[in-house]
Amino acid sequence: MQTVEIDGLGEVRMQATMLTLVIYEQSFGGKDIIADVFGRHEAEDTGREYVVDFTADNWLAISRAVWAMSETEWQLRNDRGDATPNERPKPYKQWVREVGQVNMTQLSMAVASEMWDGFFHTGAAASE
Repeated sequence: MQTVEIDGLGEVRMQATMLTLVIYEQSFGGKDIIADVFGRHEAEDTGREYVVDFTADNWLAISRAVWAMSETEWQLRNDRGDATPNERPKPYKQWVREVGQVNMTQLSMAVASEMWDGFFHTGAAASE
């Protein structure tokens, strides 16, 4: 959590979590806070040029995908008799409220990897 002093408001406390993605999208007509704030950056570091484009991903979709895949994993274990009701992910909006700070880049790569294995490798061994 951070605080910032804003004239007329005083000290404003801020915290960014996955819930922030949901609140921003719902409050601002489907906009994505990460794409809006970070946009596309070009930089040069030690003689190398690179571009980071935060507008290329739907960051809120990543949180939805994590929840859906977590629910899938629980349902499959439940079908086998290996899960208990208290292990089931809470409904999405409740679940996302409880998520703290995350590394969205790492999470994005994990989601993409699992989706690649689960959706595009027909006949391959199931992911674990």
